[in-house]
Amino acid sequence: MWRTHDHKLGREVALKVLHPQLCRRADVVKKFRRAAERMRTLEHPHIVPVLGPPEGGPRPPLLRHGADARRHPREALRRRKLAVDNILPIVRALGSALAHAHEHKLLHRDVEPSNVLFDDVGQPRLADFDMALELGKILDTGMSHLGPAIYVAPECVAAHPEARPETDVYGLAMTALFMYNGAAPIEALRAPKRFVGRLPCPPAVRRALLRAGAFEPRDRFPSIAAFLAALDEPETRWSRVRLFALIAIGACLGVGLTTCALLRA
Repeated sequence: MWRTHDHKLGREVALKVLHPQLCRRADVVKKFRRAAERMRTLEHPHIVPVLGPPEGGPRPPLLRHGADARRHPREALRRRKLAVDNILPIVRALGSALAHAHEHKLLHRDVEPSNVLFDDVGQPRLADFDMALELGKILDTGMSHLGPAIYVAPECVAAHPEARPETDVYGLAMTALFMYNGAAPIEALRAPKRFVGRLPCPPAVRRALLRAGAFEPRDRFPSIAAFLAALDEPETRWSRVRLFALIAIGACLGVGLTTCALLRA
């Protein structure tokens, strides 16, 4: 990936170049071209725009991306420019980008901190749809995912993984855990309840993240929209549970006191 200046557009762009060895493989070039065409259909304020190949240049191996987003969450955390109060808005913004991609029948499959960029005003943008796959498609081989293992949904390493929304739900949840934790959420794989339970976020957010990061796809939210809605779930339901528990305890205490009084009489 190279940062360069487009004289015709009068702006900086990111130029992605396939390695010469990969350019010799027709299947890789075909996938690169197909991914580029898919990505150009995604116009969203929180998705890094794809401008297409340079005019007059080789079409398959070169691709231009808008380059107004540069920093990623790791750098923001290192510079202490990512406050806890800003994490949920970032997750919602990235979720809206993924929902937009899903509406266009595209699955990102590589949602992780390195693929989240911030522009000069701090707005997040999702980048690198290179692993994008049409929803419902089944890959021919397993182990097709090249992203960091901690953010890879378990089903992506199956023998014949199916492209499904729950995969991006998992990636978004693990990226959120990274931002809340300030480091790779490795412990979330070993003891998810204990790990999520101590994060600096509201109870509803903890519950949503715990479910979104479940090992089995069927245990996660079925869509990005459902995940985002759960992040803002009010606490009334849990308050009722506590109220009913208190009523039950009070009733038991009442019965106990009444019994004691009768025995004494």
